[in-house]
Amino acid sequence: MRDRRGERGAALVIVLWGIALIATAIVAIGFTSRSETLIGRNAIENARARQAAEAGVQLALHRLLSYPRATRLFDGHPSSWRDGSATVELTIQDEEGKIDLNAAAYPLIAGVLMSAGASQDDARRNACQIVARRGLVDPQCLEGDAPPPATAPGILAAIEELRRLTSLSDALYGRLAPLVTVYSGSAAIDPRVAPRDVLLAVPILSPGLVESYIARRDLQQPGTGTGGLGELNDRRYFAITTGRTFSISARATTAGGGRHRAEMVVRLTYRPEQPYAVLAWREPAG
Repeated sequence: MRDRRGERGAALVIVLWGIALIATAIVAIGFTSRSETLIGRNAIENARARQAAEAGVQLALHRLLSYPRATRLFDGHPSSWRDGSATVELTIQDEEGKIDLNAAAYPLIAGVLMSAGASQDDARRNACQIVARRGLVDPQCLEGDAPPPATAPGILAAIEELRRLTSLSDALYGRLAPLVTVYSGSAAIDPRVAPRDVLLAVPILSPGLVESYIARRDLQQPGTGTGGLGELNDRRYFAITTGRTFSISARATTAGGGRHRAEMVVRLTYRPEQPYAVLAWREPAG
């Protein structure tokens, strides 16, 4: 009798352990299924955001092409557009409102580095490296105890080349990238389309003058300021844009949390058979 009771007790323990193992497996399967469902949902939302961002770039390009040359300024002022469940922020920025790393003089390049947050010493060192890439050495780079680092000659084909040419941190590069270009070919900027931090990079402009100018510029309806440069007429730093090269950005967010950003740089040809040429396409994170 005792043996049978012991057998029944052992069997009960085995059954309980079996139930526990089955329950654990069911819970694990449930978590796995839920995780896979969430992963699939996120993938769908990100795909929707990507589609909306790419559509936004094409919409902004259509808007850009719809204006006759030199009838509208594009200073990066954002506008919103909805594509189904996605909200898309669109910007069009004239590249001649940025500082060209292949054409601008040392003072502008050092100034934009400091405007982006670099120290004076770091700005000087990195600006000297950028200028030296052209096969020239700015006299200001010869000051101090050490000569500027040797740099292989050649122009920059993309701003991403700054990552290996200079010692910029990720954070500093992230702040600098929207302020510089390699596509305008201009040694000067058009202040009517320049971002605030680009204007702060100009050596002859004080922060107070920049803020005053920005305030007066913002009083105009975005894109309608087609007049002259006003008091900002120093030809070393300022010029009227040719209205040929633009960067377009679309940042999409879906109701389900999907995010995507697409950017394109185009040069307008103003030829009916081929009105523009794509210079760059980027899909940066964030």
